[in-house]
Amino acid sequence: MEKWRTDFKQQMARSSEERLRLIKGEAWKRLLRISERQWKIIEPRIDKVEVLIWRRRACAAAWGGIEDFHWRRHSEGVLGPAKAPHEMIEGEKVADQLVDLLEDENSKEEEIRKKIDQLQQVREKARKEWPKAKRELAAVLTTPRQEAVFLIMGRID
Repeated sequence: MEKWRTDFKQQMARSSEERLRLIKGEAWKRLLRISERQWKIIEPRIDKVEVLIWRRRACAAAWGGIEDFHWRRHSEGVLGPAKAPHEMIEGEKVADQLVDLLEDENSKEEEIRKKIDQLQQVREKARKEWPKAKRELAAVLTTPRQEAVFLIMGRID
């Protein structure tokens, strides 16, 4: 019964995410005043930029106060629905693993250091990819309106 409940919750979250993605896509098309054909060109570049934003920020969230402080993992839904390991990007997985080490009284300093280094490498890789992704997005924009939207959102320079 518990497995069914978990599977059901994950399916509902996926359905919600898909609906949200469709709504978001329609909002983008209206905001940018573009056709479906143009959206198919721009969308993957927006997605790439968005993923790199999250990789650059790869982190976990904290919740509560002094008495009830705890870490929130991506697998628990940091900023949205909980994610299964195969749904998480590399930085989210590493951040969750680092939280696990921080919460484990028996974890060794060397293990924590290795995970810190791994998280910093993920972030550094994203920082290096970021300028190219912004240029690729900017290259497919065809109007000043489109450029202004992404400029003001910090997605291009």
